Amino acid sequence: MDDFEKLSEKLGENGGDGGCFSGSWYSDACGDPRGVIWNFNADGTGSSSNPDCNGICGPLIFTFTYNVSGSTCYLDFDAQQPVVYCTGYDPLAPNSPPNSSFTFECDGSSLTVNYNGDSWTMIR
Repeated sequence: MDDFEKLSEKLGENGGDGGCFSGSWYSDACGDPRGVIWNFNADGTGSSSNPDCNGICGPLIFTFTYNVSGSTCYLDFDAQQPVVYCTGYDPLAPNSPPNSSFTFECDGSSLTVNYNGDSWTMIR
């Protein structure tokens, strides 16, 4: 087996990204550099948590399964999303976002995401 086949096989064992992608990643929201939290679990499940900058609601959390192929991540959002609790309002279960994908570059301590023409970097 040549080096390329060995590398491809090894990347496939680690979700296609050499293990770099899995874990927790953070980006800025509400003035907090770790305000948005993305979790990519080794079993292919994950979640994103977005704070309410007005402080009225708890974080908006979306759960999904994901698959990494090369430098593309495919998200399949769960049909039922976690309930959001807001002060003075009834609990609300948000609609599930449409399934999507994005490309990325990962160097171990930063993850640069490219989605619909937007690009941002997340940190560990």
